[in-house]
Amino acid sequence: MIIDALRKRVLTVSLGLVSVAAASALAASPAHADPDGAEAAVWWTFKGSGYGTCLTAGDTQVAFATACNGGPHQQWDWIHDSNGEPSPQLMNRATGRCLATDNASGLNAVWTSTCAWGNGQRFSYDYATGNLNSVYGTKVRAESDGAVRAGSSFYYWYASH
Repeated sequence: MIIDALRKRVLTVSLGLVSVAAASALAASPAHADPDGAEAAVWWTFKGSGYGTCLTAGDTQVAFATACNGGPHQQWDWIHDSNGEPSPQLMNRATGRCLATDNASGLNAVWTSTCAWGNGQRFSYDYATGNLNSVYGTKVRAESDGAVRAGSSFYYWYASH
């Protein structure tokens, strides 16, 4: 009887250690890694404070702001290059194209194009100010007519995922 009680206690302790070891292994592994080792996408939406519209990619190379619906045309993922550049690309879920702008004037067009790591495709989001910034220092904003432009003035973007 004493031996049976000891066997049960040893078995319980052994199982407990296996559970702890398994939990530790899971905690140490990346939570969102895929089988190939690449990180899974985290899809973001950007809602402009000025008009309450969301950054949207069209089926052509147009980018615009329209009523928020949470669909894949309004979902964006930050894509980092292997060189660790500080400003990543912003790729659209539905089209697979990246947000782009130029620095041609004080108020610049914004569109989507093939992701190619050009300067006009590098952006950052500042949580403190709500600015969606291009690498040129311009700020992406939604206009009342649904156009999206980059310039010096801006409207706060609410970013969520």
